[in-house]
Amino acid sequence: MLPLTLLLAQVLFSQSLPASPAPVPEAGVAVEALNPKGEPLRNPKAEDFTVSEGGEPRQVLGVEPLGEAKPWRFVIYVDRVLSGTRTVRGAAGALAARSEDLVKMGTVEVIVAEPEPMVVLPPTRDPKAVDEALSRLLLTSDGRDDLRVARQRFAEELGEPTAPKGEDLAERVEEAVDFEARLIGTQQDLLLGWLAEQEKEEGPRALFLVSDGFDRDPAELYLSRISDAGARAALAPALAGYRLDTTVDEVARTTAELGWTALPMPVGDEKLPELRRWRVTPSEEVPIAVTVPLGKRKKKEPEAPPGPPLLLNPKEPLQRLAEATGGELLAGALAVPAAIARLRSRLWLRYESPLPVEARALEVRSAVAESKVKARQWTGPAIPQGIAAMRARRLLSGGDDFGELPVSSTWQDGVLEVRVETPEPVPGARLTLAIPAGAVGLTLSHRDLASAEVTEDGAWRVPVPEPEGERLVVMVEDPARALWGGEVVAVRTAEAADAEAAVGEPAADEASAGPARAAWAGKGVRIVRPASGKGTGPVDVEVELRLPPGRRLDRLELYWNDQLTATLYKPPFLRRVPIPPDRPVGTLKAVASLDDGSRVEDAVLMNSSVLGERVDVRLVELFVVVTDKAGKPVRGLSRGDFRLLQDGREQSIASFDEAGDFPLTLGLAMDSSASMFVKLPGVQVAAESLLRQGLSKKDSALLVDFDSEPRLLIGPTRDLAAVAGVVETLTADGGSDLFEAITFSLGQLRNIPGRKALVAYSDGVEEGEGGYRSCLRAARQSGIPVYLIVTNPQAARGEPVGSYAGQLDKLAAATGGKAYFVLPSQDLSQIYDEILRELRSQYLLAFYPKENGGEAWRSVDVEVRKPGFQARTLSGYEPEAAPRGPRRVGEGGR
Repeated sequence: MLPLTLLLAQVLFSQSLPASPAPVPEAGVAVEALNPKGEPLRNPKAEDFTVSEGGEPRQVLGVEPLGEAKPWRFVIYVDRVLSGTRTVRGAAGALAARSEDLVKMGTVEVIVAEPEPMVVLPPTRDPKAVDEALSRLLLTSDGRDDLRVARQRFAEELGEPTAPKGEDLAERVEEAVDFEARLIGTQQDLLLGWLAEQEKEEGPRALFLVSDGFDRDPAELYLSRISDAGARAALAPALAGYRLDTTVDEVARTTAELGWTALPMPVGDEKLPELRRWRVTPSEEVPIAVTVPLGKRKKKEPEAPPGPPLLLNPKEPLQRLAEATGGELLAGALAVPAAIARLRSRLWLRYESPLPVEARALEVRSAVAESKVKARQWTGPAIPQGIAAMRARRLLSGGDDFGELPVSSTWQDGVLEVRVETPEPVPGARLTLAIPAGAVGLTLSHRDLASAEVTEDGAWRVPVPEPEGERLVVMVEDPARALWGGEVVAVRTAEAADAEAAVGEPAADEASAGPARAAWAGKGVRIVRPASGKGTGPVDVEVELRLPPGRRLDRLELYWNDQLTATLYKPPFLRRVPIPPDRPVGTLKAVASLDDGSRVEDAVLMNSSVLGERVDVRLVELFVVVTDKAGKPVRGLSRGDFRLLQDGREQSIASFDEAGDFPLTLGLAMDSSASMFVKLPGVQVAAESLLRQGLSKKDSALLVDFDSEPRLLIGPTRDLAAVAGVVETLTADGGSDLFEAITFSLGQLRNIPGRKALVAYSDGVEEGEGGYRSCLRAARQSGIPVYLIVTNPQAARGEPVGSYAGQLDKLAAATGGKAYFVLPSQDLSQIYDEILRELRSQYLLAFYPKENGGEAWRSVDVEVRKPGFQARTLSGYEPEAAPRGPRRVGEGGR
């Protein structure tokens, strides 16, 4: 036992100790500080700077040079959709020449968006890997330049004898402006989405954005093409809603809030780099691009043909982005070295900053006379408002990313009921509501959700006045963990529901569209609205559920064409489902999962032909690729640009869509016969690159390995890394039967919903030729484009080929695919890239055949009403023996 005096001394000593100070919340920002001569400040100190957030001064805690303690994270983000070839290759060449400088300052990664962002090079400090990735872009990548191409096409239309006039011209202008605004909005949202997915770690981050930019007002150029002043004045108000000022500012502010310094690179006005400085040297692992010296003789490069008409002010949005983030616009390759040097000289400024709950203006100044400071101009919360707006737009457009938090909500009589089905309450949750406003705008509002406000049944009930629109996006955000969840809610008042119940009849538009469905007295699940099976755009879907005794509902899911659109947990089971007006025919399905694991479901075929009408109700869908004179895929065409024929007779196009962004299931069939012993490693590298870097996260893949017989190694999955891992395990042995492998692979793909394609590689050994006819028949019946990559030196050199190569060519052409004949040593990565570029440029045309009956082969042809363009699709199809009428699935549940 301690003596009393010692115990008393310990007590007094402990009471005299000061309490541990609470940690000071701090933030950091990369700043460029230059003296009057334009040189970096020497020996900078904390007192040399002042910082304010939202006008409130903040204490500067310290300043230090950037270096190994605070390395840069460099991201080279190549937007192929909004870039021309000169910009893509020029930016790649300029940055490749500075690979050594970049990796000395931090990590470098390369992302290519076409349109989905794909990782071409993960973060690395290996200059050789950076040089190789950028050299590939320099030598092989083309920009799509969709905006300029669309404007060029519009200008050509005006010069044709059949150019639109009057109301037709006004409609064509509005269609063109809408296309531009939505294309730009999509690319901006994809950029913000990628930035939002990155961890907001402390440290400097720079974004080299390779893009040619766009006009803030897409209508300006098109309106100038209307010579009639009265018609121009009448059309201008309808196009005012497409102005992108809000989008431009939102993207700039959000990028700054997320901590990025942006350096846009619209370098397309300069000549391409001297390509003879570069070559690709393949190795067993990866092809490496290296610099080789030029000789003294230098041939004059031919002048490039003039490009499409320039945009009016494309650099203005990029300049705003650079200013808001404290970066700079790099208009030419010569500006890159100096910009990198300025990034190297930046300082890391630490300052006191409470956790922000909203966007605040950030201002950094220097206390040193006549010196200049550049830094990002905004700071914000973990989930900025721009990210919330981006997610809302995606949900409204039918996107399938509902976030990590399972949110379920209903609105009725001015009250929004929100549930988050998580094991524990979400602390500090924020409710965000988004309502469509104008052509491309949104109105957002926010409200904190306190845990104490959760009712006994686990819901928040929030007063929300009836929105002006018909749809409301509800999102719940967890800022502390940067998690979110959301859904689209149909707004329906109690008066409307009572009126519908009182009438007891379908609405007039539904009644006129087709016969009402009979009353239901069974048990299970049934779709009771829309009663006619008709409707496009936002359609109110109502489901009736009658469960067996003792059973409880776990969840009710609504699907449109096998894509999940909503999840409901309690009545009323009412939700608005978006049905594309240009692709209205499809299956609406309701699936109820019960507490014992069982499921009951019901489905209805929407917008099919009316009963009794003599129409083949089998909707024939054609995936079409259009190429120009150079063989490059063409995007941005409209329905009117196509002419569709069956057996030589023109057909009406029932629906039309640009399908390149739809989820894709890619089948890979790879030859692993004994003759592949030398070639297999190179084939594996190319296939793995396609899986890991070419496909997007919404795509799926399956792998078939074949020698004497085919084998399914891994079925369709979105885990593309797993498929790539299986590719690595292939070994060469046995014989080879390509035709049987194609037939088998098509069988694996045939029953998978959605967009599909098969890519098969073989070393060209002519075995198993007896299966050609059955393989051709299977390929025609599948409707799946088949791309063949076959080693055949004679065909690759353009020499006469035998019957085997001709059969392969005919097989691919019959499906709308293509056969590639390659040399044994040829790098396949470029071919895989070309195939993927085609698949990203597909159109979807659908029609109801005018002629019915018969099982004979029906030839199909698609023409493009523009000179120099060639369409490619399947050569025909075999119809079913008898046409199908509208049918229901799972009547009364099952």
